[in-house]
Amino acid sequence: AVHLRRKAVYPDGLAEQADELWSRRRYDDIYALCDRYPSTLATIIRAFVRHRNCPSSELSVLAGDIAGRDMRAHLQKAYPIAVAATVSPLLGLFGTVIGMIEAFEIVAIAGSLGDASLLAGSISKALVTTAAGLVIAIPALSAYHFFKSRTNSLAMGLEGVVNELLSTWFMDKADDTAERARQ
Repeated sequence: AVHLRRKAVYPDGLAEQADELWSRRRYDDIYALCDRYPSTLATIIRAFVRHRNCPSSELSVLAGDIAGRDMRAHLQKAYPIAVAATVSPLLGLFGTVIGMIEAFEIVAIAGSLGDASLLAGSISKALVTTAAGLVIAIPALSAYHFFKSRTNSLAMGLEGVVNELLSTWFMDKADDTAERARQ
């Protein structure tokens, strides 16, 4: 939750400030700006500046690779929550099976006497372990899906900002070059 903030992915104002510096061809200042706003967007902007003479299609692939890697890293931090959500009901089920085995052992030992109160402790243990597994699994699964959704939302926002920079910085330049070539 601490790392999965918009500021860590694409901080407010970074793209606009970088765009202004780009229009004045102040590339070293863009690097300094990116140092002040450590984020996925800053890494992509830095790559754009470093490889500014490459075709926009290659820069688009590069930006996608950087963004994809960073977003997977953010999602990977939530993976232990998914593991807890998956394993805890299985542990609860395991406890249920153990409790039921104990109950049947008691029935086997008691034979035809079959006092129901003898089964209560084992059945109680079975139900408590099932409930404990669900108490852990339900909030953990909810949290995992929240973080997954948040990561996807931030990735879509980043994609929009990066596409805007890519088109402004490189595709407009390609259109200008094509227009000059036609004249």
